[in-house]
Amino acid sequence: MTTPILFQKLGEDEMTEDIIKQAADLFSTCYGVWGPRTEEKVGKFCKKGRRIKMSPSNLRRQILPDGGRNILVRALVGGEYVGHAFAARWVYGERRVCWITQLCVGTEYRRRGLAVQPL
Repeated sequence: MTTPILFQKLGEDEMTEDIIKQAADLFSTCYGVWGPRTEEKVGKFCKKGRRIKMSPSNLRRQILPDGGRNILVRALVGGEYVGHAFAARWVYGERRVCWITQLCVGTEYRRRGLAVQPL
């Protein structure tokens, strides 16, 4: 029997520092690696082949834009944080815009359709 996936939708006011830290940790351990031209484009602190890291403060600054309504949908399996999607929503002119600012799924939960589950 498989453990069910629990999805939680959180507004920005519900995103505690602990939740932001969990998201930054998942991103830092499960996302990509710096490519071959990283040093010349980004700087010496980003070495080719090393995992891309994001601190909680960088996540807040880069993923949660000011002026929008920021949302986090996180996935938990048996209480373990296994994936998330951050989105920002705002009005531009007469249109409503929704932008996925980060989507991250833990390595062991990829290719299971986690990111396309209906809420």
